[in-house]
Amino acid sequence: MRIGEDKYRSIFINALNGMAIHRIILDEHDRPVDFVFLEANNSFEKLTGIRVSEVIGKKATEVFPGIKDTSLIESFGKMVLDGEPVSFENCFIPS
Repeated sequence: MRIGEDKYRSIFINALNGMAIHRIILDEHDRPVDFVFLEANNSFEKLTGIRVSEVIGKKATEVFPGIKDTSLIESFGKMVLDGEPVSFENCFIPS
């Protein structure tokens, strides 16, 4: 089991695509309202220009203030809650 975990962690860390793992935050009506960065890989840092150490533990709305004006949180929430894959393209200027 440990070998499998190490293998997937290595794939995550060394992936060419920027990737992050989040925890979704729901309101009192179980609607997605934010998400927290739990982990991100090196490519996330290279592609966004944001240091991974600066986002871990922060809410998306703190890192990307403009995210509230998009459907991105709703899209992530749908993926998490319904298990449905989503595809989207957005551009944010980090704060």
